[in-house]
Amino acid sequence: MATEYAIWAALRRGLPEVHWQRIEGIRGVPDVTGCVAGREFWVEGKALRGNRLRFERGQVAWMIAATRAQRRCWILTSSGSHDWLLHRGSDALRLSREPFDAVEPVLVLPGPRRDYRRLLSALTSDCGFDGDG
Repeated sequence: MATEYAIWAALRRGLPEVHWQRIEGIRGVPDVTGCVAGREFWVEGKALRGNRLRFERGQVAWMIAATRAQRRCWILTSSGSHDWLLHRGSDALRLSREPFDAVEPVLVLPGPRRDYRRLLSALTSDCGFDGDG
């Protein structure tokens, strides 16, 4: 099972054209922000433990507020099978309350050979905004 840091390291290796900035020490703010071709996005990496995601204090509120402000916010989860699942930031509240498999991901990336082009396309798309599909 990947840790949150392993997700960040894999993103950096798999998408070297993205300007990545790791965020530390600010309660509630996602792990990393990325920008490519003028399109900024935020990613909270999570390692799935059991069938629920655990969020730190402030993370759910930050993700909901940010997506309402039309920031591209994502939750990227590593499952035990090495697959990555991408959810909208606006799904943070549901993911914090419901079983993980009850919330439909935007994208499933089978591991260990992930399609980073598909991931980048999703991360920079407007479907990361609250209410868009």
